[in-house]
Amino acid sequence: MYKQRIAKLQRRAIDLDKEILAAERDSNFNKDALKAMLIDRNDVYSDLRKYIKLQWDEDHESVNFEDDR
Repeated sequence: MYKQRIAKLQRRAIDLDKEILAAERDSNFNKDALKAMLIDRNDVYSDLRKYIKLQWDEDHESVNFEDDR
């Protein structure tokens, strides 16, 4: 259920990491924009942890009542 959202967030995190790395190498880059990207990256990683936990809970902690074993 959350797998697509997790994949999307993982791609976004990788893209942000690349952008931040490039911005840190550029001495003329706007420091406020870099700070905003760092905040966005932290938000993405926070959401990613949340959705990974929700996916794990769904996979391991839920009961399938339609299972007739």
